[in-house]
Amino acid sequence: MRRILLVIVAVIAVAALVAFVLARRPSGPSFALGDLPGAAEIRPAEYAAVRKITSRVRRPDGVHLAVDAFVPEEPLDGAAADKRFPVIFSYTPYGRSVALTDLSWLDRLGLWFQRGVTHLIMDASAKPGVKALLARGYAYVSADMRGSGASGGSVTQLDPRHGPDGAALIDWITDQPWSDGQVCMHGQSYVGWSQFAVAAEQPEGLRCIAPSQIFFESYTGSSRPGGVTAIRWLQRYSDYLQGFTDNDSSRGYATAPAVDEDGDGALIDEIPLDPAVVEPRRYPDNQDRSEHYYARATAAHADNLQPVRMAEEQYRFIDSILSFQERNYSYAEISPGVMLARAIRDSDIAVLNIVGWFDGFAKGGFTTYATLAGYRPNRLFVAPRFHIPLEITPAYRELFDYAGSYADQLNFEELRFFDANLKGLDSGWTSEPPVKLYVMNSGWRQFRAWPPADAASTPFHLSSGGTLSRATVAEGGMDSLEVDWLSASNYGANGSNRWLLMTAPDDLMLRNTLDQSALVYETGALANELTVIGHPIVNLRVSSNRPDADVFVYLSDVAPDGRVHYVSEGRLRLGFAEAITDNDAQALGLVDVKPELPWHGFRRADYNPQALRDGRVVSARFDLFPTAWRFRQGHRIRIAITGADSGNFQLNPAACPAADPAACPDTVLRIHYGRADGSVLELPVMRQAAMATRLRYEEAGR
Repeated sequence: MRRILLVIVAVIAVAALVAFVLARRPSGPSFALGDLPGAAEIRPAEYAAVRKITSRVRRPDGVHLAVDAFVPEEPLDGAAADKRFPVIFSYTPYGRSVALTDLSWLDRLGLWFQRGVTHLIMDASAKPGVKALLARGYAYVSADMRGSGASGGSVTQLDPRHGPDGAALIDWITDQPWSDGQVCMHGQSYVGWSQFAVAAEQPEGLRCIAPSQIFFESYTGSSRPGGVTAIRWLQRYSDYLQGFTDNDSSRGYATAPAVDEDGDGALIDEIPLDPAVVEPRRYPDNQDRSEHYYARATAAHADNLQPVRMAEEQYRFIDSILSFQERNYSYAEISPGVMLARAIRDSDIAVLNIVGWFDGFAKGGFTTYATLAGYRPNRLFVAPRFHIPLEITPAYRELFDYAGSYADQLNFEELRFFDANLKGLDSGWTSEPPVKLYVMNSGWRQFRAWPPADAASTPFHLSSGGTLSRATVAEGGMDSLEVDWLSASNYGANGSNRWLLMTAPDDLMLRNTLDQSALVYETGALANELTVIGHPIVNLRVSSNRPDADVFVYLSDVAPDGRVHYVSEGRLRLGFAEAITDNDAQALGLVDVKPELPWHGFRRADYNPQALRDGRVVSARFDLFPTAWRFRQGHRIRIAITGADSGNFQLNPAACPAADPAACPDTVLRIHYGRADGSVLELPVMRQAAMATRLRYEEAGR
């Protein structure tokens, strides 16, 4: 028995030693960059170790914000021993660091080998991308937002107070003895939104932002695309966010505390065993606390207004007023586009927009890039990923024969961006065309503008027999669809889609079965390949037996083997169809919003609950998610039209008042085609000459 114990101890000791070495080993030039344009050996590491500082920053209202700072140490091979560093800042509601409160010894061993983690708190320094930055002479700061993690206070979704809070944190960063006074921000989703909120305050030390996977305006871009409420996403996201606000350690994790109140050198024992019990509080070490810093901060989060509340009827329109703790604000006030218009466009803050083709927020990065391009240079980086995970999913890696690691490619692009804007290094970032995107079924391309200059809007007319035709259809006609209220656009064994955001489909998004309950229109087999890059637009002539209805449109690639590959989608509540207005309205007219795409106002005054009464025909013109897709020779282009996405999006209340798919009355959508004003799909098709070879640069930019 003693011998077995000695063996176990020896194994653990060796594992700990290996993990210690791995944790201190600088991130070398071994990034898997594949065929990424501009790829080169990553700049060598300069520092071998990191010093961590955990602190709190007090705001004027008494709320404390929890902060972790990481500072490079131990210069390598004669590198200059800098004492001040430019700083990369992540400002998050998802826990600046996570305490693992219920981890088995086997799991701990795995963490040691895989991540170099030798403790029960996973902080930002354990992430490969952050390690690479620290090793190359950047300090790194991660902070919990007000109302989350170990920070105090309470908030509503996308609370405007995050902007001034974040600006104060940047002021704190630039005042630190290890900071050189220059800061860039990065991160995705809510962390991407926080960058616009902070940049709008124009703190003196902020030099650049790299927002990833975030919308441009918060109404159609987040909670109500096309005016239809994304109920499944809002509920799932609220459940997810709850884990970083209630710090319930019974889940097996909680955000790490920021104050070692008992002074024993450990933070994890500052987490109460049961956060719901106020008195007496119990702690893992069985010692009482006098101030209960972490517990009191967590208790304040109970007043947060969760995202699912945005699905309520009172927030139905874009001009609805959101109320929280005697403060009122609108969707516009929490939209990155308005923040950009009010301050960012006139500042010197550089922007790297990071987008996933299959992300539910994908439109935002394109709109931000194109809108800013009229004021100052910025960059756009796009790959075929979902909101999460931070990699191309295996099914699409195989389908596209994707080379390299997206996580490494993103880290490389960010490093070049930071090097150019914080260190003044010639990283090649400023000499390349500003748009770098992956064309699905083709590979990486670079362009001078978005949309590309060589993309021409090409009409495909809906016509009889379920066909899409390049020729104008002279004869008028109509197809009818009885809405299948149980139809749900979910993909893979896990039933996910681009709008869930918390998960990605675990297989290809194939629509073979889903399209059986849809109206389908498709071309013949393509005689030549055709590449679409830009924003597809549909213009449907629609009527119904109900006063209002929703239309969902899916663009697909039909392969010769019969598989129907999802490409893009869009939706519109037809009560808004006739309210098309200048798309600058989504930014309150403060900026010229680009590209010029259909915008339906979405104000209360723009909605007509009787738009389809008495069989009226309305023109529903709206854009689908942008895409870059190569349709190969012999493939077919398809659109499928449905009237519901059950479980994912709200059922139209005018057509189905009970909101129960089993109880919805019979609803018919009629699609009218033919003649000059018939239904049409407009695709941004690239000139063949521009796509004939694997050009790295747009022809006009040579």
